Amino acid sequence: MSSATPIGTTDTTMTTTTIIVDAVLFDMDGTLIDSTPGVLKAWETFTIDYNLSDSIAIAHATHGRRLYDTLKEFCGITDEDRLLEEVDRFEDEVIKGGPTALPGAIDLLAKAGVLKGFSLTLPFSFRIVIITPNK
Repeated sequence: MSSATPIGTTDTTMTTTTIIVDAVLFDMDGTLIDSTPGVLKAWETFTIDYNLSDSIAIAHATHGRRLYDTLKEFCGITDEDRLLEEVDRFEDEVIKGGPTALPGAIDLLAKAGVLKGFSLTLPFSFRIVIITPNK
């Protein structure tokens, strides 16, 4: 049986940070945003850079798979450091390509007191954490 370190204290192996919130929203793509336009743009760029065939077919074939694995397979990247750099570059291309907010997402965040990373003044106190699968 293991003993737990109380929240907000430090043990010899790690530091625990306490964040007090009223809610935690895990944003997996499709909850708050649609990244499809950005993903298509990123595959278009990588198709040119790596002389691949059909960027749309690749985007559909790789949907739901880990980017690390798909870049390794489709782009033939074997060097670990380069692969990690390309994962970052691909994710940057997705952002440049314009993820869009899904209907109701902006209103939800405004009502929760968070919009575009800035706290809004509302008649109640509400703290929220948004966790996205980026970097």
